Amino acid sequence: RPLWGLVPAVAGGVDVSVLDSHVQGLRHGPDPDHPEFWGKAWDCDQRLVEYGTLGYALLLGKEALWDALDPEEQQRLAGWLDRINHVAPADNNWLFFRVLANLGLHAVGETPDLDRLEKDMVRLNEFYRDEGWYVDGVNKTFDYYNPFAFHYYGLLTAHFGAGTPCETYADRFRERARLIAP
Repeated sequence: RPLWGLVPAVAGGVDVSVLDSHVQGLRHGPDPDHPEFWGKAWDCDQRLVEYGTLGYALLLGKEALWDALDPEEQQRLAGWLDRINHVAPADNNWLFFRVLANLGLHAVGETPDLDRLEKDMVRLNEFYRDEGWYVDGVNKTFDYYNPFAFHYYGLLTAHFGAGTPCETYADRFRERARLIAP
């Protein structure tokens, strides 16, 4: 999760060497034969949260992270990220983690699951209520976390979703963020 802060820092000019240990993690984590293997994610697995983080990191830090890997390491990481398309995240803001993982794959030239992206966009849109407010999943909770999760991830999706099914939702995400901001 430190990548949420480190990748924008590097994109803003901080020395790329702050990511060295994370590049090592990207080399070892998706490798089932390595002792530091992250493991295989399952339905509603907490690891699915990290898929969103890694997708975001690839969106903003392709050169520092993806390009630092050799082709075999890239394919292992892409395969590990694709796993999120074959399991079920929690039916709430966690759908954004699959969206971000797929957008990250798209950004590095790998094939995202466009059908899954479209279905996730439809479902995330169903959580919207009014005046910028979302409910977070089937339990229909409204709380302080919803604006962070839905609007932050929604704005990232709007920004990076060009050329994917996310693109048709970009203006909605931006407008809803404008409504909730005050």
